[in-house]
Amino acid sequence: MRRSLWYALYTAAIALCWAALCKAFPSLADRYAQTIFPAIGEAGNRITSAVHWPIAEPLILALLILLGAGIFLAVLQAIFRWNLHPLKRLGAQALCALTTFALLYCALWAPLYARTPAIEADAVIHPSELTALCDALILKANDLRETLAENNRGLMLLAQGRTAMLDQAAALVSEAVGGALPAPKPVRYPELFDALGIAGMYVPFTFEALVNFNDFDFALPFTACHELAHQAGFAQEDEASYIGWLACMAGDADFQYSGALTILNYAMDSLRAFDPQGWRSAQEGMSDAVKRDYAAANSVPAQPDHPLRLFQSRISEAFLRFNGQREGLKSYSGVVRYVIAHLRDLEMGKHGRTARNPAK
Repeated sequence: MRRSLWYALYTAAIALCWAALCKAFPSLADRYAQTIFPAIGEAGNRITSAVHWPIAEPLILALLILLGAGIFLAVLQAIFRWNLHPLKRLGAQALCALTTFALLYCALWAPLYARTPAIEADAVIHPSELTALCDALILKANDLRETLAENNRGLMLLAQGRTAMLDQAAALVSEAVGGALPAPKPVRYPELFDALGIAGMYVPFTFEALVNFNDFDFALPFTACHELAHQAGFAQEDEASYIGWLACMAGDADFQYSGALTILNYAMDSLRAFDPQGWRSAQEGMSDAVKRDYAAANSVPAQPDHPLRLFQSRISEAFLRFNGQREGLKSYSGVVRYVIAHLRDLEMGKHGRTARNPAK
């Protein structure tokens, strides 16, 4: 057991030192992103994309089953032997496994949070620009929504089907970042994702972008592009969302509407903080169909205080802050700065903010 504790201590120390070095010296993180990550990512993508179902989910379930079985056996042994040694041994083994995963995470993914920003964005947003962005997005969403199908609830319905949407998302993001990416995978256990309030996620251990098909159709194209941007090496949430938006804008009407509505949602949240009256006025410009989708996107979860949802929210907040995103979950709305800067550049006759692939 002592060896296990020393192993856990050494692996935790190595992981923290490597993460600290990357934060202290961004050039080191840049070198990793440009040389090591592309090779690892390409190999990982090639292996896991050969399997059409998510590898991460059965692996997590297997680990949970092993943990449960280990706890059960350790408790039985402790009872029969009348000592705590089996439980202590299990705790040491679990600690070793945890620090091993931490080391793998810090080695594979953490440096990408510390690299030089791949996209330039202005730090200051003027309220007038935010209002203009919301108005422009509402007009675009209104026009696009008239051409789209809807379900019996009056919500936007994907015309091409969800599987075809994933393939198109891979093509669009690959074009946006200048590299080949496999299609995202739909999760096999969406009920768990629903309980946790997760629309999609990227798993760096298995190199998989996962999408929860239980989400609304109008959200799925943007979610797929966002997670694929992570897979391309854009770890920061605002950068991944910007890449997702660029990819959506190059797609068909389904993708354009998904990108416009998602960014509108973030922009409206920011506008409400700046100008509550302007936020209410902007909503009046939405068509009835867009209002239905916007209301659905902002609907209160069925179980907002569910322990799993609260746990996931707190873990995500701590995770993002640990990786240098000081605003935590609010960092997702940072994409608004990039979109405003992009549109500002277009007005000045430029090409908009470019996304430098961190792997190049």
